[in-house]
Amino acid sequence: MTPWPLTDMHIHATHYRLDGARPEMTVANIARRLEALGCQTAGIVEHLDTNPKHPLACLEALVGEFRVLRSSCTLFVGAELDYQDGAISIPDAVAIKERLGLDYFLAGAHGVGPEIT
Repeated sequence: MTPWPLTDMHIHATHYRLDGARPEMTVANIARRLEALGCQTAGIVEHLDTNPKHPLACLEALVGEFRVLRSSCTLFVGAELDYQDGAISIPDAVAIKERLGLDYFLAGAHGVGPEIT
């Protein structure tokens, strides 16, 4: 039986956050760790939402580092969007995706309360 490939498409590079940043969580450090683990494919993301600790400039800095990185692991760059009150919290997310050249979006259903059955 062929083993499943080691893949993770939801790795946060939190180094770029304004609040709660983890300095070691840069794109380069994440890529080195993935290579050491033998990861074949991974997606590095950060939030694209209305939270003040996730301004667009943080995602732009992450993408800037991502674009110059070389890795033996096939890497993709994306953003995690919040889905709240029946809509994506950033209405111009598609335009931002195109401008930054993001590969994909993740959707996070945050704040889902007991009224959802």
